Amino acid sequence: MTILRRSRLALLVLSVSPGFAAAQTAPAPAYSCRFVMIPVRDGVHLNTSICQPSDSREKLPFLITRTPYGIAGDTVVGNDYRFLAADGYIFVSQDIRGRFGSEGQFLMNRPLHDPADRSGVDEFSPPWLGSIRIRP
Repeated sequence: MTILRRSRLALLVLSVSPGFAAAQTAPAPAYSCRFVMIPVRDGVHLNTSICQPSDSREKLPFLITRTPYGIAGDTVVGNDYRFLAADGYIFVSQDIRGRFGSEGQFLMNRPLHDPADRSGVDEFSPPWLGSIRIRP
C-alpha cells in the first residue's frame, strides 16, 4: 500500500470516527444534585444525595443505592447511567447507617428482618407483602 493510500485511509477513519461515536451516546438531560439528611424510623438521619432532572416536575421513577463507601462525590449522574438518565430517572444514593455522613451505629452484618413483618422493609409496603411465605 502506498503512502498516499495509507494517509487517505487514515484521514477517512479519523473523519468518520467522531460522528459515529457521537451517534452512539444517548443525550442525558440536565440534572441537579443536592444533599439532604433523610430520617428513618428510629430517628437516625442518613446522608443522601438526590440527583433529578432539572426541568421536570412530574412524578418520576427512581433508583436508590445504599453504600458503605461514601457518597461525597455523587454530585453528577455518571456515564454508566446515561440510558436511565435519558428516560428521566431520579438517582438517590445513601451512606449506610454509621458511615461517612450518616448518623447511627455501623454494624457490618445486621440481623435479618422477619419476612412476615411487612414494616421490616418500609412503612409503605403493600398489605399483601406480609402474607408471602419464604420457604427454606
